[in-house]
Amino acid sequence: MLQNQIDLPDQRRVNGNLLLRGLAVAHERGIPFAIDELYSTKTAEHTDRWTLQAEAFGLLADLEERRSAGQAPDAEARRAFVQATYYLYQGPEFVRGGDATIRTLLVAAHARVFDEALKVMQDIDIRAMTMSQRDFTKYAVQNYALAGPSGPAATAQQTAAHRPQERANGLERG
Repeated sequence: MLQNQIDLPDQRRVNGNLLLRGLAVAHERGIPFAIDELYSTKTAEHTDRWTLQAEAFGLLADLEERRSAGQAPDAEARRAFVQATYYLYQGPEFVRGGDATIRTLLVAAHARVFDEALKVMQDIDIRAMTMSQRDFTKYAVQNYALAGPSGPAATAQQTAAHRPQERANGLERG
């Protein structure tokens, strides 16, 4: 078993996800024998998950306050966003569907705070669950990518859809 230890900005340390292998997975799943090639994760305990979620949302709220105050995003803001990402994946509220929920939140928060569309890495959940905090931060800072041109004009242009002037009432569509 490997317990992820997460360092918080106020110097506290909490437990994140637990990585299990072999006999530990077998016990969790009711299998009577160890299977060395079998790996699994177990979410953090309830209080640790809540702490990680509170820290993540606190960081995102701080980023929103900076944006509202007119402060331009900088490297520190991007690192704070990456830390919030890590905290969310280390303390998910739901096991099933948690990745999709977190991805959606990250894309929306990034667009709001940085005024840029974010392309979330394909394997962000696996990396955040298995990498150390330091290694994930380094990786994410280097690999987060924007989904195209950035800035308010580009974002508006990307999301603008052609809307027909005359619309049917729905019954005529067949």
